[in-house]
Amino acid sequence: MTKFYVIVVVLTLQAQLEYVKCQSEALVVTNLLNNYADAQSQSRVTLSNFPNIESYSGYFKVSESKNSHLFFWFFKSQSNFTADPIILCLQGGPGLSSLVATYMENGPLKITNTGDVEARVESWTQFASILYIDSPVGTGFSFGNEFSATIDVITQDLHEATKQFLRLFPELTNNELYLWGESYGGRYVPALGKAIHQANLVNSGQRINLAGIMIGNGLTDITYQIKNADFLFSTGLADINLKTSLAAREGAIYESMISANYDAAFQNLSSLVGEMVSAIGYENLYNFMEQISPFFIFGELLEPYLNTANVKSTLHVGNNNFRGLNPDVFHGITDFAVPESSNVEYLINNTKVLIYTGQFDMLVTHTSTVNYLRHINFDGAVTYRFSDRQLWRINNDVAGYVTKANRLTEICVRNAGHMVPLDQPLAAFTMIKKFIDNEEF
Repeated sequence: MTKFYVIVVVLTLQAQLEYVKCQSEALVVTNLLNNYADAQSQSRVTLSNFPNIESYSGYFKVSESKNSHLFFWFFKSQSNFTADPIILCLQGGPGLSSLVATYMENGPLKITNTGDVEARVESWTQFASILYIDSPVGTGFSFGNEFSATIDVITQDLHEATKQFLRLFPELTNNELYLWGESYGGRYVPALGKAIHQANLVNSGQRINLAGIMIGNGLTDITYQIKNADFLFSTGLADINLKTSLAAREGAIYESMISANYDAAFQNLSSLVGEMVSAIGYENLYNFMEQISPFFIFGELLEPYLNTANVKSTLHVGNNNFRGLNPDVFHGITDFAVPESSNVEYLINNTKVLIYTGQFDMLVTHTSTVNYLRHINFDGAVTYRFSDRQLWRINNDVAGYVTKANRLTEICVRNAGHMVPLDQPLAAFTMIKKFIDNEEF
């Protein structure tokens, strides 16, 4: 089971598309928004073992013609709900549920290696409310008549869901909103952030108070981010022959991207990752310090847990089944390789941006992320290219390395892989809070 999930994530699994069908008895909050108090009451989640955790869940219907419904789970801040910021969390894949972040990375609930659910010490709800959305359609508990084919459709659905969320909680309209995305979420977040910002410029009606974006190990622009050969060679995981072979594939990807032949770039990317998996003998490309992937937690523990009748009833999902990672969603994407770096550039010029990477990630390496940031032009780009990075310490231990340039904060987190909050929960907690609070590292 473990190897199956890892291979899906690294793009090597082939699957046939099976469209997700609407299931009965799910709570569609969209139908209740004319009376938000009633909508809140009906969507309230009762966690008998965690009475101090206040949360709400259900579905936002985001497309009538496609019957598209995005599942959400919203946790109120445990500090000052009416004043604290909101973090919208989006996972990658594509097709990886945002509930993976809830239970494995930053939420108030944590699933252990034994399948037990307990409270998380470093939950980000200590300083913010968190909205988890399963996106695109077909991810996690979300459902509809067809999968989302393009980033434009995904963005439109997420934008609509965000607007409906603020109708559900109108008391939060003026609260700061931060977008957080991980891995392939490094495409979702820039696209959604730009859409929100531009809508705010022209819309005199509902305004979303976007305060910043945060991207962890984001696959945002493979033109410059596929730089695995040198990294694997320098860590001893590749010999000179593998390095040469991978470098040739990287060159082909670059040429395809420059000529906007995105289908060819995607095919070369799939081949490159497949060669890496075969050659280095790892199931886990997310952290070169760990040969076995942590994804057995959601494959063998989280997915069965969330599919129990009691949990599904608690979360108001009706008969919908949970899929931690849906490969059909991945294969439904038709513009996988189209870069989103121009939207990152746009957002750096208009709001504050945090880009962070784990030191040990083999898929989206720190050096590759720096490479794409050095190739975009933004207010502060020259400063970023020539600035010395600073040491960041927690309790006298080196937590990472920080480079700042105007609105951009770029961080390499020490002793972490692709999922920084999973590997270094205290560092991730501290980093996100400092960024939101505009504190120095």
